[in-house]
Amino acid sequence: MMLITAIAFGTINHADTVYFAKAASNYFSMVETDITIMVGETDFIETDIAADIPYKEADLTWKSDNSAVVSIDDSGVITGMAEGHAVITATMPDGSYETCNVTVSGYLNDEDDPNKNIDETEEGDQDDYSENPSFTSLTVTKNMTIYVGGSGEWVEINYEPQDADEETITWRSSNPKVATVDDGLVKGIKSGTVQIIAMTPNNIAATCTVTVKKPQIKLEKSKAKLKVGKRVQIKATCSPDTKPTFKSQNKSIASVTANGLVKAKKKGKTVIVVKANGVSKKFNVTVVL
Repeated sequence: MMLITAIAFGTINHADTVYFAKAASNYFSMVETDITIMVGETDFIETDIAADIPYKEADLTWKSDNSAVVSIDDSGVITGMAEGHAVITATMPDGSYETCNVTVSGYLNDEDDPNKNIDETEEGDQDDYSENPSFTSLTVTKNMTIYVGGSGEWVEINYEPQDADEETITWRSSNPKVATVDDGLVKGIKSGTVQIIAMTPNNIAATCTVTVKKPQIKLEKSKAKLKVGKRVQIKATCSPDTKPTFKSQNKSIASVTANGLVKAKKKGKTVIVVKANGVSKKFNVTVVL
């Protein structure tokens, strides 16, 4: 597959006006090119990465042209800092890039709104604040590999202070079609890469890059030719690591133990089916006299 890196610029002339045109990247695109958030709100700029290219999502670099209004981290997570507008640019190592317009309007928390005077709140109308202290820091597992159809993996988290309420942390996946998350438990849906985002009530965010792979079975050998009475051991490596099962399609020709030891019984051909994590491989057996 050959891709043309789209970083060339050209000019288009109409009368006395000159317009500069940039070709769109063939490597990736923004899922949304216009986003509106509030001050104190966090969101994730999702990108659609082309298949079979020399780069991956983690190779993107992010920049805000107005970080006082919208800040952005290395994973594409944006946070509204003040009302206004900013342009977020994502750039591939080859220089091709795409942009997203972000508008910040309104306030997620009333206490952040300078137009509201919380001292004027009548007695008895005060918010019911938790007795737990606010979070001052939050970190999570940086990278994780899981498999489609598995029981899932937990994202490890650390936070300060230790007596902050962990149950108030919220979780989201940048692409639930690839992986879902429920209270930090991530489950793979299909192959791909996603960002799992943890967020505290006071808007401290941390992200974990999760790679989802299909389960695999690799056999050291895929066939064997045996004389009657001889044995051969099937050696299988499973990803994720688990014990495979073995079954002979014709036990009268060759039998197999639970540990994959094949015994030739009479002349003929049969197949030993190796299964693990929802996938299977065939080990072909030929028995001769």
